[in-house]
Amino acid sequence: MQKAFNIKAREFDLEATMYSGQTSQPPWHKNGKYYSELLIIDNKPSLVTIKQEDNKLHVKIESPEKVPLSEVKEKLNHIFDLKFDIEGFYDFLSSYPPLDSIVDYSRGLRLFLAKDIFECIISSITSANCSIKRWTKAIDNMKRLWGQKYTFSKGTFYSFPAPDVLANLDDDSLRLAGVGYRAKYIRKTSKRITRIKLDVMDYDEAFHLLLKFPGIGPKVADCILLYGFRKLEAFPVDVWIKKIMEHFFSVDDRHLRDFAREEFGEYAGYVQLYLYDYARKSGIFGGV
Repeated sequence: MQKAFNIKAREFDLEATMYSGQTSQPPWHKNGKYYSELLIIDNKPSLVTIKQEDNKLHVKIESPEKVPLSEVKEKLNHIFDLKFDIEGFYDFLSSYPPLDSIVDYSRGLRLFLAKDIFECIISSITSANCSIKRWTKAIDNMKRLWGQKYTFSKGTFYSFPAPDVLANLDDDSLRLAGVGYRAKYIRKTSKRITRIKLDVMDYDEAFHLLLKFPGIGPKVADCILLYGFRKLEAFPVDVWIKKIMEHFFSVDDRHLRDFAREEFGEYAGYVQLYLYDYARKSGIFGGV
C-alpha cells in the first residue's frame, strides 16, 4: 500500500520540533526536505514520510498491508501535538513578562511526542548527563542492534527493541550502543516498566512512582511524563533550565518544579520547552 495526503499544520515548525532535543525519540531520518520514520499503525509496520510546506504537511505512507489513513492522521496529529492551541499559549506568554519575548526565538515549536512509550522511557534515561547528539545516536544504535528490521522502497528501518529484549542483555552488550554507565539502569528498568500503567495515573502519582525505577530522577521522570504521556504540568529541570529560570525569576532551585506548576499551570511543559530552546538559541549561556 502506498498513499499520499495532506495534514493542516498551522503555527508549526517541523524542523525546529525535530531538533529541539525532546527525549521522546531521535529526529526522524532526513533526506532533503523529507523526514521518514517507521510507525506502527493499526499493528502494521508503516513507513511514514513527511515534508512541510507553509501550513501543510505532505504525507506519504508505505506499508505491506492496508492501513487506515484516519489512524495515520491521528498518529501524526498526536506526535506533533498539532491540536494544541498554540496561539492561546502565545497569548499567555505575551501577557506574562519577562517571558513575552521568548516566543520570537521558537515560534512554531511544538511537543514531539512519543511514537513508542518504551522508547521514550529509555531515551529519557539515556539522555541524563548526556549531549543531544550522543543520546540520539545511542537510541539509533539500540534500534539497529536489537530492533526488528523492516525494508521499504526508501531503505531499511528498525523498530525500538521490546522491554524483554533489553532486559535480557548484559551491561557490556548495552554499552555497545553507547549508553555508558546507564546500561544497568536500562536493563533493570526494562524488567519492571511494563507492569505499570502511567497513562491512567494523575501527574503526582505517576511522578513519584517513576522515581522508584533505576536511573530515573526528577528530571528524567518529568521528561517521560511530558514527552511520553503529554502531562503538560511536567516541568523537566536540568542545569540549563535552572540557569534560565534564575535569569528570569528569583526562585530557589529546590522549588523550581513547584513554582513552575503554580505559575504556568497547564502551560508548564510548553514553557519549559520554550525556555530550553531560548537558552540554546539566544546564546546567553553559551551552547547547549
